[in-house]
Amino acid sequence: SKIIGRGALLWTASIGKTASADYLFLAIIRRDTNPVTHYPTDENFQGLYRSVDQGLTWQKILDSTIKIPMGGVQGKDSANITNAQGGYDLFLAAGPSPALGQPRIYLGGIDILESNSLGDSWKDITNSYSDYYVKGKRQQHSDQHGLAFTAATSGMDMLVVSDGGVFHTDDFGATWNQMTGLPITQFYSVEPWRSGMANTPATISAKDLKVFGG
Repeated sequence: SKIIGRGALLWTASIGKTASADYLFLAIIRRDTNPVTHYPTDENFQGLYRSVDQGLTWQKILDSTIKIPMGGVQGKDSANITNAQGGYDLFLAAGPSPALGQPRIYLGGIDILESNSLGDSWKDITNSYSDYYVKGKRQQHSDQHGLAFTAATSGMDMLVVSDGGVFHTDDFGATWNQMTGLPITQFYSVEPWRSGMANTPATISAKDLKVFGG
């Protein structure tokens, strides 16, 4: 049997040349039960749903068939995007809207998936396995817990927190670096100081702004 577990909700907007529209996204985790004991076992990704009428109706845009390359090789050793631990690592986030309108949507599980088409298509922007565990580059880590954009004027500058700590990218995830100097391992939440961002001079660096987490 199937039991609905953890969920994540995101409300954002598209900005077109003539009109804007609200979009709701809902990610849901499925808690599978053992057919013999009937105890809950794995917490896998059930699906991502999108609504354009404030939640009155929903369209399923991702389902549990989407996979991630657990061994670092696309198409091999793949797993459900939450790999049976969706009650532990799951988030939805949206970035600042670029000039043409569509915000980037981020779905976090073991990896981070990014969409710049309001959920119609997705790409994996995490490459944690071969680099972090084998090569020791420490550019990314698996098990994602949160994402926040800074106030950088480029709109591309974001922080991600995961089981490996805090990671930074200023190019929408094309390249990453681990932020050092923190006596922590796993980091479970991140939130920018939005009021501080709104009142700072335009010349201030994104690295000077406060970000909260734990």
